[in-house]
Order: sequence, then C-alpha cells, then structure tokens
Amino acid sequence: KVITGMARPAGDKKTFTFTLVRATGNDPMPSPATVTITDEGTAKIAPITFTKPGEYTYTMKETNNGHAGYTYDGSTHTIKVTVTDDNGQLKATWKDGTESPSHVTFTNDFSAKPADLVFPVKKILTGGTPPAAQTFTFTLVPVGNAPVPVNDTATINGAGTANFGKVTFTEAGVFGYTVKETQGTAAGYTYDNSTKTIRVSVTNVAGNLTPVWTVNGAQVTEITFTNN
Repeated sequence: KVITGMARPAGDKKTFTFTLVRATGNDPMPSPATVTITDEGTAKIAPITFTKPGEYTYTMKETNNGHAGYTYDGSTHTIKVTVTDDNGQLKATWKDGTESPSHVTFTNDFSAKPADLVFPVKKILTGGTPPAAQTFTFTLVPVGNAPVPVNDTATINGAGTANFGKVTFTEAGVFGYTVKETQGTAAGYTYDNSTKTIRVSVTNVAGNLTPVWTVNGAQVTEITFTNN
C-alpha cells in the first residue's frame, strides 16, 4: 500500500483491505483470501498450496472502505501463477500482468476538503458625534506562505463591519496574518495604530480542513479597531 498526497492526521491511521479471487472454480485458494494493511506498508496473503503443475490465474482488488479524504485505487491486478515440476519438486513463479514484481502495489491518494475563512473587521467610534461619517481603511497582510485573501483591504464608512473576502486553505498547518488601519488625516480623529496579529491553525478532521483563528492570542469573532 502506497499513499500519496497530503500528510495524514497524526495518529489517524486507516486500515485497507485487499481480496484475491480465482479465475476458475478449480484453482486453489488461500484461507483467508483477504489481507489488510494499516496505513502504508506491506502484508502477505495466506499461502496457496499447489498440488500439480499448471497455469493459475487470480485477480486482486482493493476494497473501498470509504475512508474520508482518500481516493481509492480502483485497479484490478491480474496475477498469473506458473507451477512447474522440477525433478519431482513443484516450483511456482508469478506475474502481475506482464511484470514480475516483489509486491502487488495499490496506490491511494489522500487530500482534504479545502476550508474557507473570512476575517471580519469592526470599526468602533468613541467620543463625540462626528459631523460627517469618515471612511476607514484596513489592510490584511499574509505572513510567509499563508494563503492570500480575495481582497487585501477593507473599508468601513463610519462605525460598522466589513471583511476582506474569503481566504481558502488547502493544507493543514499554522498560518499568520497582520491587520492594520491606515492612519488617516480626518480632523478630530485619533486613529487606532495597533497591529492585530492573526494566527490560524488548520487541522485535518476526518478529511475536512478545519481552521481555528485567534487575534493577539485570543479567540474572537471579529477584529476590532477603535477610533476616538
């Protein structure tokens, strides 16, 4: 069993099942005719006892156990066994199709469903009532390999909320962003000059990427800036 694609969740190893089927009703069979492998690796099916020379044909398939996130190998391997009499001793050789490998190989691919996340930003105004609403601008900057948002800026007219559009996460990991308010020049306003640090932890939960985010170490539902 070979597994390609994304890294699997730590400690969440799945078991895969493989079945050998004979082509004719008289060919000898192993007991049991199935074998399992947990995660990647190899295993041996039970021995088959041949009592006479001849050509024997089998097929082997993987059972689709429906593990979330896995694309199963749907191939059918045709195994041909040749048994010969070598001075009174039976000897068997086998091929997978036309090849003579050491293993029958099945390859599954693992991936997780991407996750979308939206960072809401909220503007709070304190102090007196302004004579006219001002427009405030906020910039979201990805750190390192963090995926970029649909928009890297958001604007709010007066007090209220907005967002940067969705950010799509396609792999597990920890990602960072910073958010700042553009320092404007509107008369009478004291602008919020703080830097908000966002940390997004994305984990694979049963084949679904699941993000959890914090701002300056605290779990919140929105990123708040306060002007006076």
